[in-house]
Amino acid sequence: MTQTIYRAEIATECGKRFARITTETQDGYDKAFGTLARLLITPDMTGADVTAWLHGKGFTATRWARGSHTGIQRSVLTKI
Repeated sequence: MTQTIYRAEIATECGKRFARITTETQDGYDKAFGTLARLLITPDMTGADVTAWLHGKGFTATRWARGSHTGIQRSVLTKI
């Protein structure tokens, strides 16, 4: 049975902040990772802007957490 987990990540790449919707698909012992969409976060954007973008892509975020070593913010997404 194939299971796909959707995650949101906010990270800095090359000095710019991006929000990403990523996938992790597991089929038996095989895993595949991918990126569905990316959003450049500009200085005038707020968390509400990122939330609206996620909703526009058909997802809602739950429980954001920051990686202790990476500093990347992550959340599990639920399809709406």
